[in-house]
Amino acid sequence: MIPRRSFYVLIAVLTFTIGLLCVRLAADDSEQIHRELPVADEPVKVAEKASDPEPFNLPEDNCGDDLSDDIPLRPIIRKWIRKEKIKDTIYCSKTAIEASGYNGTNVLPQLIDINDDGIDELAVRYGCSGTGNCSMKIFQRFGKSYRQVFADQQSVNYFEKVGERHDGFRDIQTRSHGSCCDGDQVTYRFTGKAYKPISCASYSYWDENVRGNIIDVPRIKKQKCREVLDRQ
Repeated sequence: MIPRRSFYVLIAVLTFTIGLLCVRLAADDSEQIHRELPVADEPVKVAEKASDPEPFNLPEDNCGDDLSDDIPLRPIIRKWIRKEKIKDTIYCSKTAIEASGYNGTNVLPQLIDINDDGIDELAVRYGCSGTGNCSMKIFQRFGKSYRQVFADQQSVNYFEKVGERHDGFRDIQTRSHGSCCDGDQVTYRFTGKAYKPISCASYSYWDENVRGNIIDVPRIKKQKCREVLDRQ
C-alpha cells in the first residue's frame, strides 16, 4: 500500500507532466495554423485627397495690351502686297503674325476676288465685338500699291458677293447680328471709286407661326437704308 504522502507527490507529478504536454501540443498547433495562413500584403495607405487641378489658362495674347480704337491695318496689307501667304485666321494688327489669344485689336483678313479678274482683293475685318460684328474694309492691289474700295457703313458679321458686276465689281451684301437669329443686311454697289449702299433690309430666322422655332431660309423685309444704318 502506497503511503498517503507519496500518493500526493505522484499525483502532482502526473498533473504537471500532463499540463506541460498540453502546452506543447497547443504551441505546435498554433505554429501549424500560422504556417497555413496567407501572408498579408503591405498595408494600403489611404490616398490623400487630390489637390484641385491647375486652372486652364488661355494662351497669353502676343499682340500687346494696346486696346485703342486706332487699329493699324498696314502690317497685314504689306504682308498681302508682298504676296506672302495669308491664312483664314486672326492676326495681330501691329505685327501681322498669327494671334495666340483674343485681343480687341486683332484683325481677320480674307481674300476675295470681287471683280472676277483672277486677282484676289483683301477684305479685313477688325474691331470685332463679342457677337462677331466688325468693321470691314476691302483693298485692291496695283502692283506694289493698293487702294481702298470698300468701307462698311454698318457692322459686318458675314459678307458675300452677289449679283452682276457694276463698273467692273460685283455687289457685296453684308449682314450684322442683332440677336442669334436676326439682324440687318446691306447691299453695296461699286460706283466707280467706292462702294455705296443701294438697298437695305432686316432678316430673321424666327418662325412667325411657332414661337421659338427656327426656319431654314430667313425672312427678308426691305427697309429704308437710313433706318437700318441708324441702328449702327
